[in-house]
Amino acid sequence: MRKKDIILPILAIVLVVIYFATGKKNEIKTEYLLPKDLNIKVIKYKDDDLDITLEKAKDGWLITKPESWPANKDQINKLVSKLKNIEIISKIDSKNDKNFGFSEKKRLLVKTDKIDYSIYLGKKDKSYRFQYVKLSDKIYLVDASFTNYLPLTINQIKDKTVYNIQNPKSFSLKTDNETIEITFDNETATFNGINIDKEKTKELMKLISKFESNTFADNNTLPDDAKKIGYLKVKSAKKEYSFELYKNKDGDFYIPYKNQVFEIYSFKLEDWIENIKKLIPKETGTK
Repeated sequence: MRKKDIILPILAIVLVVIYFATGKKNEIKTEYLLPKDLNIKVIKYKDDDLDITLEKAKDGWLITKPESWPANKDQINKLVSKLKNIEIISKIDSKNDKNFGFSEKKRLLVKTDKIDYSIYLGKKDKSYRFQYVKLSDKIYLVDASFTNYLPLTINQIKDKTVYNIQNPKSFSLKTDNETIEITFDNETATFNGINIDKEKTKELMKLISKFESNTFADNNTLPDDAKKIGYLKVKSAKKEYSFELYKNKDGDFYIPYKNQVFEIYSFKLEDWIENIKKLIPKETGTK
């Protein structure tokens, strides 16, 4: 075998080794604004007229300011995940922070077991992909994607669950043109006095065990044109809910409950009712 045939493969191997060795040395390690292993207990967010405090609870998150109400757990968990993954693009070597849009009106306070992090939120760059922030008197340009998870309004992050009940025993709904009565006994159900088979009973139980609103009424107040048109009642072995049902001239529905006023768009409640009615023989109808 000629020397050339031996040298060329060896040279190729050496070059590959050098490439990966130098490549690893030149790799840029990603830096994050906050430690990724934080156990976040409290989040405070201020933005102009918005002033929100969130506190971690046993089963999720609670809004404690400006009012007391459960927060949407999934939304806040996504926010927490984003806060732990704010990637630093560059450090800004400047002592004059007036050029970056910082103010007391827009900031985040992240509280943990040991350390509190006060993050001032400045302006975004021209691409709107990056955000100037200030932490511990140091200015950074960071990935701005976390700002997409900050609330624009308090209603945006409030839990919109009207009720959530396991193994319902009875369900009653009355509107201006519908009356529905469902009772459950183990694996069977009756709908307005008509027996329902087991499979449809399971679907009914799943369908009525939880209901969510679309949003909350402005200022948590019933509109002036909202009139009472019925009720919604759900009962299990351990819990019982009873709600008054209101409707405005636009056809939207409202449920006042615990100093809140849930707002349900007309199509949502109507679709819900139609899905319930699909689980019974057509000829039975509703009362």
